[in-house]
Amino acid sequence: MTEHALIAAALPLARRIAAFDARKATPHARAATRDAIIETVGALMSGAGSPAAQRLAHTPGALAEDGPCLVAGTARRTTALDAALANGAAAAAGQQGASTDNGEAHAARFAALFALAGARRLSGERFHAAWLAGEAAAQGLASAAPNLAPTLATTLATVAAASHLLRFDSSTTAAALALAPGAMMMDEADFAAAAPDEALKAPLRAGRCARVALHTVALAEQGETAGPTPHGPLTDTLTDALTRAADAFGEPRHGPSSAAPPAHHDRCDAFVARCIATIGASEALALYERLEAIDEASDIALLGTLMARRTLPGADAASAPLALSTTPGDGSDETAWVP
Repeated sequence: MTEHALIAAALPLARRIAAFDARKATPHARAATRDAIIETVGALMSGAGSPAAQRLAHTPGALAEDGPCLVAGTARRTTALDAALANGAAAAAGQQGASTDNGEAHAARFAALFALAGARRLSGERFHAAWLAGEAAAQGLASAAPNLAPTLATTLATVAAASHLLRFDSSTTAAALALAPGAMMMDEADFAAAAPDEALKAPLRAGRCARVALHTVALAEQGETAGPTPHGPLTDTLTDALTRAADAFGEPRHGPSSAAPPAHHDRCDAFVARCIATIGASEALALYERLEAIDEASDIALLGTLMARRTLPGADAASAPLALSTTPGDGSDETAWVP
């Protein structure tokens, strides 16, 4: 199969992704998306000190030394691709042991969208809409091709979310979807070398999905349509999955929970507890409040001021976070840091 045939197979799904209107999502779907984002950020902050995150941070050359995007839980900034890798790995590490079926997928999606939206100073409304589009694509792929490799399905859904975030037209979205499988194959050897230990595989797998998704979106945005293409049975599986996923794409489905949701203060306390080892309690509380209204944020990059480790001059990073001072009710995205 040529790459152009795979683009043709992806085009019906790409049309649905490009035309997706998050404003028509139900209140339940929008609230479930905010909850998923809050859960993923809590996992990211708690996973920032995990072995997978530390391995990436201390491996020479693993992350570029400079760039516009935050490595969450640190004061370090790097390229969008490397931030997606690091934050995806940390978020997946923080999800380990949690009772969720979507931990790795959500980790990859958040890491990719956070890096991309942060680098381009995009709004929370666009971030929230892109998450919904990615969820619809993920559910469409799961329904149409339940036997598709989970890493490939996660990468394709992350590509869908990132393409919607950048408001790609259908042809550019189709190119990005078609480029993703080949990019995953090319990245396989590097991944195997980076994750020799079983405990590191799941976190690094999520980071890898986020990085590959961003790479393919960048290539498609530059007009690239040709790349390595899978051969053999995988080509038929991909063609069928992409074609059928278009029919299954629609309103993100979030089934009602059998248990009553926890009270607001209980959820907030649990979130702060997950973050407090990485950032201060007041920063964690402010971060929770911003995430609850993420679709109203003017600039996703401003979340980075709350997700970065900060210390007083001469103080130890783990023991002396700064207190956060905010002005209630002013509607501003600005924050003031005071000792």
